Amino acid sequence: MNAYKVYIIGGKEYFQALAGDGDGQPICLPLGESLLRFLELDMSGRAGAQPFSGHPYLALAGRHSPARIIALQRQMRELAAAVFSNPRGKEKAMDRLAQYCRGGTEGKFTLGPITTCYEIIGDSGLCEILEPKSIGDILNFVIRAMAKANVSYKSCLHCGKYFLPGHGNAKFCERRIDATEKTCRDIGALRLYREKQKHSPVLVEYERAYNCYQKSYFGRDSHVELFRFVHEEIHVKFGGQCKVIITYNDCPLVREQAEKYGFYLYTQDRLHNMAQQTDPGSLFTEVIITNYDALEVMNRKAFLRSREMDQLSLFPEGGLC
Repeated sequence: MNAYKVYIIGGKEYFQALAGDGDGQPICLPLGESLLRFLELDMSGRAGAQPFSGHPYLALAGRHSPARIIALQRQMRELAAAVFSNPRGKEKAMDRLAQYCRGGTEGKFTLGPITTCYEIIGDSGLCEILEPKSIGDILNFVIRAMAKANVSYKSCLHCGKYFLPGHGNAKFCERRIDATEKTCRDIGALRLYREKQKHSPVLVEYERAYNCYQKSYFGRDSHVELFRFVHEEIHVKFGGQCKVIITYNDCPLVREQAEKYGFYLYTQDRLHNMAQQTDPGSLFTEVIITNYDALEVMNRKAFLRSREMDQLSLFPEGGLC
């Protein structure tokens, strides 16, 4: 069995191999993270102790059968749901742990006595140290520390697994999706955004109008109708709260329509990509039309920069709607 010690400092868990075992550098995890990793261990096909560097809990696997570890995982899931899962209102984790322990012991993980000592750890001073003999020892030690620190988990809205939220508004974890570089936060946030947009009356109206225009030839009358639609069906209908940006090639018709409805108009010289082979460096003038004062939104800083435009900063804080 690989021997090591466990201690908690400043909201972090440290697992450090004892002399002669490992490289001496402790594994440092946020308090509560090792329990999450234990819950996700796949014990199928595993037997005996595993390298300390792989997972500190696995270093003690030789003390348990795979069936026992799977049973501990089940008990820990139940305990995490009862004690550390949000939302729990103003109730402290320590109070919920006490309720969990008072509710009987059948089928539950039982908090039992563990032997600890104290050592001076670097500049942190005297710290309580556990030299675990079993996975149960670690769980006893870590669970108590988590309850004292009032640690809480959230369930990821994408994968459903527990995670430690970096802030109160976090909804998704950082686990990678299969073998991709995408995480639950990447995929889940996009899914939520799309769901939200489905119910946006502005975008529903936009999609209706866009699909209508797409099926017909977009001639002069269509351009005129587009400006009317933006003004009456979006700007007026939503009291100016929906911010709109339209980009066009510069032409008299566009300027006329923008002026007619009182829109703001800005110009920008841009590289003419389609003409670069025959006329390198050729530019064309693009007009940016908005129904709000974009210069004011940008705190009166320059809205346009020479041959470059910061597209993301065109929108006011909080987005389009």
